[in-house]
Amino acid sequence: MYLSKQMLKNQYLKQWMSIISYHLPELSLPQASGLVTWSFGMVITQSSSLTRVSHFIAKLN
Repeated sequence: MYLSKQMLKNQYLKQWMSIISYHLPELSLPQASGLVTWSFGMVITQSSSLTRVSHFIAKLN
């Protein structure tokens, strides 16, 4: 899952990507993007529910 151009317009998501990439440099771009997207969605929705987080991510895209 790559970060879409729409999602990269979100300054908080960009900052989170920088933090993840800095602390986990061994992750490939797709791995980092997936982790960033999922963890950002969990924080914003305050849930780890697959349905809730994926619904939020879909709205962002």
